Amino acid sequence: MLCAGLGLTFAKPCPMSEADIHHAIHQFTYAAGQVQKAGFTGIQLHGAHGYLISQFLSPLTNRRTDAWGGNLENRARFLMELIRGIRKVVGPTFPLSLKLNSSDFQKGGFTHAQCLELVAMINNTPLDLIELSGGSLEQPKVVGMTLKDEGEDKIKESTKKREAYFIEFAGAVRKIARMPVMVTGGFRSVEGMLFALEHGELDVVGLGRPLLVDPQTPAKILSGEMKVAPTMETQLVMMEQLSWFNVQIERIAGGLQPDLRIGGPESLTYFMPLESKNFRDLLLYRLRTEFSPRLLLHVCRQLLGGKK
Repeated sequence: MLCAGLGLTFAKPCPMSEADIHHAIHQFTYAAGQVQKAGFTGIQLHGAHGYLISQFLSPLTNRRTDAWGGNLENRARFLMELIRGIRKVVGPTFPLSLKLNSSDFQKGGFTHAQCLELVAMINNTPLDLIELSGGSLEQPKVVGMTLKDEGEDKIKESTKKREAYFIEFAGAVRKIARMPVMVTGGFRSVEGMLFALEHGELDVVGLGRPLLVDPQTPAKILSGEMKVAPTMETQLVMMEQLSWFNVQIERIAGGLQPDLRIGGPESLTYFMPLESKNFRDLLLYRLRTEFSPRLLLHVCRQLLGGKK
């Protein structure tokens, strides 16, 4: 399956069985407990951008005719099971949030009207915060790009001039939501952040990429030292952004400071081997924990080029 002409090729998707779905729910809840034990101070479920939860929510990808598909209540069942299951594992006071598409911005996909309907359902769950986003790999609105028909939720030209990508939809969600609403994506100036807060469009401003240029960005904004957050993405072409920011994540995770001397093309040379290593490590871990020693030996030989 070719993804939106981006040159990304994936295997043909196949429907999950009932057992697959319950296994996935168990994996999410188990991971939440492990994250809590590891010392993290909160969890966010990624229900946007075309990942698994988002795929269940979207009528474009969820073509099921059983209790997990069809109307929105059924399509939201996977998400609801996750929220309830994770809350049982982590307890009543551990922060739990959800990143949710304000819209898929794709014809036939998850719409803003459906988002509002879903938020009303979520009000009855023990969720602590909703973060609004939008789009998917095929429609990367999270970086401000449009590659195909946006459907009924096409963003107005007047809104495009605003910093935050999904601010047009946040106010409507906030009127319904019983929990705080956060918007991440596009905020750079303190002026733009204050405008959104003062006009009741959101409760929390989320920042992502600026922190990978300067991790002290929030502290500098709050102290008045910084009026505009770093905008490194303006110096990179679209296909370089993923690699550049991931390289900085790896540096910070390793106890290093971001290296702004790394250029876009150079980041690609770092990123591809890094992604391959991470994939191999993940595959080997799964083999050690889920498969037989004989199969593990066979796969290791394949990864080493068939060597004995």
